[in-house]
Order: sequence, then C-alpha cells, then structure tokens
Amino acid sequence: RLFSWVPSYHAQRVFRHKNPECRVSMIRWFDLHDEIWECNNSGTFIDQHPTQKLVDRLNSHLKLDDIAIVNLHRMTPDDEGDIFRQVVREVLPGSKLFLKKFGQEYSLEPSNTSSSKITDFHHLATAVALTDGFSHDNAKKAAQKMSKNYDKIVKMFGGEDNIPTLCFSDDQLTKLLEMSLKFEKELLPEWFAMDGTEIDHRNAFQEHVDGGKFCEWDVEKMLQKKELQDFVKNSF
Repeated sequence: RLFSWVPSYHAQRVFRHKNPECRVSMIRWFDLHDEIWECNNSGTFIDQHPTQKLVDRLNSHLKLDDIAIVNLHRMTPDDEGDIFRQVVREVLPGSKLFLKKFGQEYSLEPSNTSSSKITDFHHLATAVALTDGFSHDNAKKAAQKMSKNYDKIVKMFGGEDNIPTLCFSDDQLTKLLEMSLKFEKELLPEWFAMDGTEIDHRNAFQEHVDGGKFCEWDVEKMLQKKELQDFVKNSF
C-alpha cells in the first residue's frame, strides 16, 4: 500500500542525492511530487504506483508482458506472517514441502531498528553540512554516528516525546489516503472489491497516522539548542 511505503520510499529516493539541497524532508518531498522538481529526475508517484512503474519497466526492457504483482495482504495461516513464505506459495504452486524443509533448516533474525527513523539523523547532519560546508560523505557518516548515540539526543530534550516534530497536514493525509486507495484499486481490483478491504485499508492508514509514521523531527527548531548543534558538529 502506498501510504505504508512513503516513509521508506522517501528515504531511498532522497538520500541518494549527493547534493544536500535535494535531501529534503518527507513533508516537503511529498508536496514536490506535484511539480517539476530538478532533483526528481525519475518522475513522480502521483500518477502511477512505484510498483506498477517497475513492472512496466521490466516488461519493456525484458520484452515481457506477464509479470505478476503478489498481493502481500492475502496471507494464509501457513505463511506464518512471513512475506517470503507467501511469495513462494503464490508463485510456486506445490511448494508446501519446500517451505516446510526451508523452515526447518533456516531462520531469519529479526532486524534491530531504532525507535527513531535514520532519515531524521540524516536531516540533522544535512542541515549542519549546508551551513558549515561539510561533504555528503561526511554527513552520511555523521548521521550513522549520531544514530548510535540517540539516547544522548533524547536526554538533551528531556525525553523522546519532547523532541520537536513536524507532521503531514490534514490536507496531505487526505491526499495520501486517496492516492493509496486509488492505486490499490488499480493494482488489485478483485481484491479491492472484496468486502472489508477498503475499511481495512483505511484502518491501517489511521494506525500509521496515530503511530507517527508521517511525522519527522523539526530539525530547524531542534538546532536552536546549542548543545545539539555542538553534538552534531562533533559527529563529523
């Protein structure tokens, strides 16, 4: 679903840019997809879901016309909540024995993730890099270094909830939900037509909103704190 992809898609797209002027916040980046943006040289997702774009490119380059999109919301109890199991089951009929053997011999370790998005640290590093002349590579290393010392930032503000944040506006949230519903209907029409699918989509979206998925650090306000300025600079 588009709404659940937006935060990671933003991170993947924006932080590829070596030009720090192009590494903008998720909020600004979302709005920039409505216009021609010099940093956005590969089109937008306003008119087409990124998954469909990829399918079209693969079909064009490989001269194919039968690439299928797996519905990751259509799991069964046998999938055990594992996307890998679901994909194998859907594209390889009769793979139950393989999956059983795979599950007996291999296991995937859960990834360790910070409670704060890595993009927030990149925004902090980029803001200082722009004013102090640090390079892109140095900013990237500084962001990684700061992410390992997140507890120090939390302590500076007296708790995680006190760190200044900015969130999508009501208009942006409405637009994102409308886009997400539209794309799911286009990509998986039969699934979308089933009873409860749209309600589940809307409920999942609201969970993302309530969980702060469309919020990010207010870097400008944070850097008004001298202690944080020094901390960021010393990370370079």
